[in-house]
Amino acid sequence: SESESESEDAPAAPEAAHDETEVPAKRSPPVVEKVKSAKEKPAAAKKDKRKSLDAIVSPNATSAELRRVLMTYKTRAEDAEKASKAAKFRADGAELAALTYEERARAAEDAMEAILEEKSAQEQEIEAAGGAAAAATATAAEEKKRAKDAVAFAQRANEAVRRALAQAAAAETDARAFKRGFKKMIAIMRSEPEQREFLMNPTFELDSESEASDDDDDDDD
Repeated sequence: SESESESEDAPAAPEAAHDETEVPAKRSPPVVEKVKSAKEKPAAAKKDKRKSLDAIVSPNATSAELRRVLMTYKTRAEDAEKASKAAKFRADGAELAALTYEERARAAEDAMEAILEEKSAQEQEIEAAGGAAAAATATAAEEKKRAKDAVAFAQRANEAVRRALAQAAAAETDARAFKRGFKKMIAIMRSEPEQREFLMNPTFELDSESEASDDDDDDDD
């Protein structure tokens, strides 16, 4: 009886093999069609990506078809991992840029404090000017407030960049604007001592060079 059962089971294997070879010849199984559509249509690929593996694999799929599907999902997983690493790299770069702008803002604040100290020493020498000294004091207080506001804004921009990479470009633009304003402020502060010297010497006699420089100043005005 055992020999008869073995003889009956023997021809069953070629028939099964014959069936597996005939299925792809007649029509493409659903899993193959979905893999083809994923390659031809990116939108369809994104839609299939949200489906589970059981939802797209046919119950009658062969081992080769299953391997194709698994390789497709493996490729998608590798692409997702690469995109995740790239996003992390961009986030780290944005954080470093934000720290750089914060350091620049702190350096600007230190420079502003040094300028204000020098300005305070100069104000003691021009107390006789009265109104000019009061105006300079008000200007210094206003400039100090602007510097603190700029530093606070740079710190808020730093936190915003850490939370969202989309705000990094805006923070960079604000930092450049602050840098331009700071340079203009330095130029104004450097020009004030010459104006005070002229106010403290009302009997200053003009020679040829000073008259020429005075004419240049008039042209500039």
